[in-house]
Amino acid sequence: MWAGFLWPAQLIQLNLSFTLGEPIDALAEAGVLHQECRRIFHRDKEKHNAVNAGTSLRLQRHHSEAIRIATAGYHHLRDRVRPSDQERPI
Repeated sequence: MWAGFLWPAQLIQLNLSFTLGEPIDALAEAGVLHQECRRIFHRDKEKHNAVNAGTSLRLQRHHSEAIRIATAGYHHLRDRVRPSDQERPI
């Protein structure tokens, strides 16, 4: 068969407009992440010689949601599907 006759050519797209999520400090404060993450994930911490110095890194929303899902004990997104959502594809 001719290339592309029965199926379209491959397409790769990037979406750089992700929604901002929570900062690492907020996730650690809520007990979602270990408190040590507050120290490790800071920008410009080398310029300051204090604990939690610098700026807390802010995650994308899909990252903070994934962390919350994983730490809630769910192993897969399908594990948290409500019965009313059973008919809709994920």
